[in-house]
Amino acid sequence: MNAFTLKIIALLTMFIDHVGAVIPEFVGFEPQGMNIFRVIGRVSFPIFVCLVAEGFRHTKSPMKYLARLGIFAILSEIPYDLAFNFQWWRFRQCGSTSTLFFPNSGIDFFANTNIFYTLFLGGAAIVTYQYIMDRLVKRDKEDVEGKAVVEDDFEMPSVGISLADMRKIATIVAVLPSIGFMLLAQVLTTDYGAYGVAFILIMYVTTIPNAKNIYRRRAKAANASTPFLATEEVNVSAFWYKLRLVVMAVLCVWQHNWLIDWIARGYLSYIPAIYLLMIPATLIPVVLFAFYNGNRGPSLKWLFYAAYPLHLLVLADIIWRFGNHRG
Repeated sequence: MNAFTLKIIALLTMFIDHVGAVIPEFVGFEPQGMNIFRVIGRVSFPIFVCLVAEGFRHTKSPMKYLARLGIFAILSEIPYDLAFNFQWWRFRQCGSTSTLFFPNSGIDFFANTNIFYTLFLGGAAIVTYQYIMDRLVKRDKEDVEGKAVVEDDFEMPSVGISLADMRKIATIVAVLPSIGFMLLAQVLTTDYGAYGVAFILIMYVTTIPNAKNIYRRRAKAANASTPFLATEEVNVSAFWYKLRLVVMAVLCVWQHNWLIDWIARGYLSYIPAIYLLMIPATLIPVVLFAFYNGNRGPSLKWLFYAAYPLHLLVLADIIWRFGNHRG
């Protein structure tokens, strides 16, 4: 399964989720409640998170990637507010389309912001993290044989610290600025807030080291004259691969920590069954990424970027055209 397939799945489940959130009555659900469309939508966010982390690991220009996320965060905010601040049940209560043009209509670039804000702040955390890591510890270099070679342990003069210890210290220092981005996500009340930013950074940090070259090096190792080389390469990649899936599963479930807390307190019988479906639904992306082959697939990146604000405009248009008729 390549990245293109995962993007399609994420987009479809996101659209289904938004239909269930914005116009539930249009598809036969009660307003303001959980429905099966919203459960299906739990699949989309973890996929977007991991794809953004993969994107920053593979891109040749992290700053351009970050800029695209920022631009679409701004471009998507008005469609997002039109759709989510004028959900069908609210529209029927207002009883007039003129409400859309009032100052208190809910168009706000600094509160209740869209998912691209979260992706942008997560991306900013990644760029900051990698910048600090690159400055504190020199990156491993590969020779033509595909073996890792470290020319110098540090960019600073030797202070009697091993390279492994220096990397641990650098990792802690590099992660600290992400706290600021998480706080900003809370202030801007972005989709998924600080949790979303942390999720993105953690998925980046737990990506297989030298992910760009892992498949090329594995192929070389398979043809190597020394069997140990092949075994070592497979073992390293398998460890990081499994670790990442475990971490991803924990973070996916943590999204519904309130539900787990209720169950732990013995309130299981009071929880509607449809809410319980959210936990297995949010673990589906973990299964999908277990079959991810690391390939990009067809490149239609602008289509995927544009799909977010465009589908929100479609939902807002449905409210505009049919809201009064239903009221």
